[in-house]
Amino acid sequence: MNLNRRSLLKFAAAGASVAASRGLNAAPADFPMDDLLAHARMRGVIGGERTYWYYKGTVFGNAWGKATQPMLGVEGVSYCRITAQPDGSYRYDLNEAGYYQDPHSGEINDSVLNPFTGERYQPKHYLSPQSTIFAPDLSVTPASDRLPPNLEYKGRISPVRTFMDSVWSSEDLFVRIPIPSAADDPDRLDFMVQTSLATFSADRRHVLDLDLDFVPCQLSYQTLATFREWMNMGRSPGMMSWRMSGTKCRYDDLPAPIVARIRADHADFF
Repeated sequence: MNLNRRSLLKFAAAGASVAASRGLNAAPADFPMDDLLAHARMRGVIGGERTYWYYKGTVFGNAWGKATQPMLGVEGVSYCRITAQPDGSYRYDLNEAGYYQDPHSGEINDSVLNPFTGERYQPKHYLSPQSTIFAPDLSVTPASDRLPPNLEYKGRISPVRTFMDSVWSSEDLFVRIPIPSAADDPDRLDFMVQTSLATFSADRRHVLDLDLDFVPCQLSYQTLATFREWMNMGRSPGMMSWRMSGTKCRYDDLPAPIVARIRADHADFF
């Protein structure tokens, strides 16, 4: 069940009070809503209703000393649930399924040419559930206690930015995961780095309208990360970067072809 307007105002006031007590950056004076509440409303629908996102983009690679090149296309669907917590935080539960594509034809492909090695490899399409906590101090932390040993994880929601009728809120995650099994393997990296930079934009009138549960929103997403093992780059120095755009939507808005593919591969996803 969705929170009603009075409940949302209560959480907004609580969040604003915590932010003020901690000396955090306040929302712009002409935007009378707590940063955390605004971010949560753009991210999903507060109250646990399943909210979908559709996105599409390109994965670029940069091998040290060489020009950057597109390596893969990517297309995916995610859904999330956001629930308010008694301490003023929000729990964010996400599940997503995505597919890598030939960067030129746009077709989902199980064999793609690596432009740096000249060899073909098989991309590993993904199913990725995750849960995080959005805290009143605008930090983002994993919701699970069962985390990889020596994981480095730092997450932050930016203060709201506004211009004319637009509102932006960003969510940045900086993650480093050790890979102990590769420590003595000269052909494998013994760590993985994943930097996720997501910016959400919406119409300020929609965000501020507490009678509107579903706030239309757009996503701009970038990453900076180490090459995936399955790209067969070994320990070659370099990085990959994703650039994706997406939109918040209803299930009925999702493109039929990718819905059919996800249903075929992951029967319980939807």
